[in-house]
Amino acid sequence: MISDVAMMTQSAQANLGAKDFASAASAAWAVLNVEPSNEHAMRLYALALHGLGRGADALSVAWRLVTEHPRSALALYTYASLLHESRQDQQAMPVLDEALRLDPTNPDALVLRGDIFRTMCGQKAAEQQYVEALRIAPDNAVAQHNLAVSRLRWGSLTQAVRGLLAADRMNPALRPLVIDNIGLAMTRVLRMATASVVFLAVALIVVMAADDDGMPTVLPRIAAGVLGVALVVPLVWVVRTVPGAVLSAVARQRFLLGVRLAFVALAVLLGVLTAAVGSNPVSDVAGTLLLFGVFGVTVLGFVTGS
Repeated sequence: MISDVAMMTQSAQANLGAKDFASAASAAWAVLNVEPSNEHAMRLYALALHGLGRGADALSVAWRLVTEHPRSALALYTYASLLHESRQDQQAMPVLDEALRLDPTNPDALVLRGDIFRTMCGQKAAEQQYVEALRIAPDNAVAQHNLAVSRLRWGSLTQAVRGLLAADRMNPALRPLVIDNIGLAMTRVLRMATASVVFLAVALIVVMAADDDGMPTVLPRIAAGVLGVALVVPLVWVVRTVPGAVLSAVARQRFLLGVRLAFVALAVLLGVLTAAVGSNPVSDVAGTLLLFGVFGVTVLGFVTGS
């Protein structure tokens, strides 16, 4: 009988890992029919019910779990995580604090507290929890990923992307999330670059107008060159920060991002060309086309939600 319980528990664990929640719940329930207070089986059953979308039932089982095993840090962590998933962070915090009191070195519990802090207390408080989790378990991919996501803001975008890439190396299963969040970082950079093309377009139009009026074009050409070179910076950042394979994956997922990248590269080429040779048939229409391009990309972004 003991060997049967162990086998059914292992089966529930394996099915839960494979996201076969129905089979996991069935195996865990079979164990509980034999040993109603089996802590491991109760945890697996609660998690399987959550995976099946039965949130209320999962919380009920988790509550029974912690009432029968109040000194188990893992039981408390499971209950706190399910409370967090059901958006009951206020109720989850004291449960999680008790779990960490019993086991202060549980990196998963620290990551969960960071996730809750990010909602309740802000990014800085959350980052402290992720950093502590990584101090205890440097290879914790979720902590690395969530810390990087928390740093997706101006001033720490490069650090954030490097953290996301590190999380991907630690756990390839996080690849979809990593690709999505790197795309978000690139969008922030290239959206700003796209908007800045307006200034380059104006400089090109001034070069054309000055040449038509027989006036000197030196100053607007210098402005076009400076603005064109300035737009190289975000392109260099993308190429140096994001590996080619990841960049291709992001571009496939976010079509508009590829459009922005190509548009900014074209603007750089036109700005440098105009600065070098002055007014020419290409630059004479480029300014107007770039203005329309900025407008078109912006509208496309709003329409597609990108």
